[in-house]
Amino acid sequence: AIGVHRARRALPFSELETARLRPIAPHLNRAFTIRAKLTAARMRSRLVEDALDTVASAVFIVDRLGRILLMNAAAE
Repeated sequence: AIGVHRARRALPFSELETARLRPIAPHLNRAFTIRAKLTAARMRSRLVEDALDTVASAVFIVDRLGRILLMNAAAE
């Protein structure tokens, strides 16, 4: 959720101001949702990399063409 606030001494938002913000609200919510998902994906990726680095043997993760996507510290 997103909150838009004014100083306590300011007047409440007018209908015009509220109407101007209403069309972009879904886009802002979507942007924050995407940001949260990307942050979670980065955290999972770091956890996988850290876990792979604890393995003493070389580990390579490759795509279907055999290109290296990820390798652990032992593989470097």
